[in-house]
Amino acid sequence: MRGGVSTADHEGLGYDVAIIGAGITGLMTAYTLAEEGYRVGVFEAASGPGQGVTANQSEVIHVVQLPFGSIKSRLAREGNLMYDELCARLGVPFKRVSALLVVRSRLMLAPLLLGYLYLRLNLRGRFGVRITGPRGAFELEPRLSDKVKGAIVVDGYGVVDSKRLIAKLHEHLAGKVDFHFNCEVLSGKPQGPVFQLRTTRGDFACKCVVNAAGLYADEMAARLGLRVEPIKPGLGVMTEYGGLEVNSIIAPFSLIQRGRTKGGGIIPTMRGTVVFGPNLRLLERKSDSRTHG
Repeated sequence: MRGGVSTADHEGLGYDVAIIGAGITGLMTAYTLAEEGYRVGVFEAASGPGQGVTANQSEVIHVVQLPFGSIKSRLAREGNLMYDELCARLGVPFKRVSALLVVRSRLMLAPLLLGYLYLRLNLRGRFGVRITGPRGAFELEPRLSDKVKGAIVVDGYGVVDSKRLIAKLHEHLAGKVDFHFNCEVLSGKPQGPVFQLRTTRGDFACKCVVNAAGLYADEMAARLGLRVEPIKPGLGVMTEYGGLEVNSIIAPFSLIQRGRTKGGGIIPTMRGTVVFGPNLRLLERKSDSRTHG
């Protein structure tokens, strides 16, 4: 039976595509492929979906991802435009919000204008972009500091209930995709016309492998015989508050990205709370994802 398949009953079962990892990337890949009629198997070392990086993120659907020329940036914008239909179909809470990129110094107004022109050029009319002074910014977000001198407003951002999204994707895919939980992929190599995966629950053959192992994608690539750059872990530190209300994502404007960053700002959630962050803290261990109540 698909959706709750026992790997022991299907050792050697062939798939068109094997997906390693059942986070949001793995599940969305499975969703797309299953809709096209492919035979898909999802292999996850944890006991259920969305228990890795997906469980600890800001729940923002982005528009601006730097650098604009990167594959990540392009796919973020293309994926953004799919969320309204996807969430409506699955019954997942989702809302569109604007992002305010603010400056608090008059000296930053000239760079702000350059940033606005840069965004207009790169977003190519797919998302609304405008520049505003203090009055317009306060009309959009009355809780802004009176030190704000101007802002770029980018439309088309979104916030989503990520836990509900994971649950609904998993529920929707039951019966269409084989899920192998508590099943770690140990190695993989091509054998003739197929790719053979060795797991803690048996061997599986497939035509294609998608590495969606998130923070551990580098280690998984090595197990599959590939040499890739190691992932350096960084923890996005966030604080969530109740009793506050904002209508938009609010973040400081910066023309230049210096080194690694997770962005950071003030983010409304679907729970009626507000998240401050994330900032970036470099880690020694990938497993460090501590949360505090």
